Amino acid sequence: SLFKPPTYGSFDPTVLVAVAFTLFYGFILGDMLYAVVVILFARWLGKKFGHIEAVRAASKVGTYMGISGFIFGFLYMEFAGDLPQRLLGWDPIWIHRSHDIPTLMLYAILMGCIHIPLSLILGFWFNWKHHHTAHAIEKLAQLIGLFSVGLVALNFLKVGIFAASFFAMLGVAGLAVCFVMLIYALGAMGLVMFLEVISLSGNVLSYCRLMALGLAGVIIADLANALGAALPWYIGIPAAAVIHAANIGLSIFSPTLHSLRLNYVEFLPKFYHPEGRSYKPFKKEATW
Repeated sequence: SLFKPPTYGSFDPTVLVAVAFTLFYGFILGDMLYAVVVILFARWLGKKFGHIEAVRAASKVGTYMGISGFIFGFLYMEFAGDLPQRLLGWDPIWIHRSHDIPTLMLYAILMGCIHIPLSLILGFWFNWKHHHTAHAIEKLAQLIGLFSVGLVALNFLKVGIFAASFFAMLGVAGLAVCFVMLIYALGAMGLVMFLEVISLSGNVLSYCRLMALGLAGVIIADLANALGAALPWYIGIPAAAVIHAANIGLSIFSPTLHSLRLNYVEFLPKFYHPEGRSYKPFKKEATW
């Protein structure tokens, strides 16, 4: 509801945004204790201010955010940071975020490699359905160009000499096809849109923020635990609790904003046309 409703006859992306937003948030939060606090805070908001529609909706969304964070926290085996490893010797089920940063970044970029092409596919489908042929070709060309840039990038990863050469040639050929399609569909403006293909690659890389924010959160939590262990218990435990409390506050707001940004800035504008109107049926108004 931050946007107007979709144009009549177009695709309503509510479900996609719901899934992606909660997934991104959980990927960033990834702590079972923090997630329980988020759920309790969300339920308290709903109980205290549930008569306000926006707060009631936020309470429901916040509950899903907490559940997602708890699931990822279980996979990371994080409970107030690395307490399960410190106290019980439990290793992560999936990855250790603070120790395996390249893998964490790879998964974050992989989300972008799915999310951004999906937005272009939806943009192509919307424009084709509504007979906007030029814009449909534009979206398809951008999709081909994005994949081509990815293939060229594989060349620099040096995954074998022959494989890398093949990827490079295929990527260059794809970029040539993308350029021709854009010129055919948009004329001289196609030159400008061809440069947009590079910015699409930047959109994909911007999903690294999922890794960066999550890494910052877990490092603060681990530092709180290390401080608590280094000081006498009567000083260390309160100090660690204060740091964890501040970190929970950051973990509620910062991941929320960035998860929203990836949906509302990177994803939706490529296909969503919020030009509809909410359905408000006729009703008899009260006279008092």
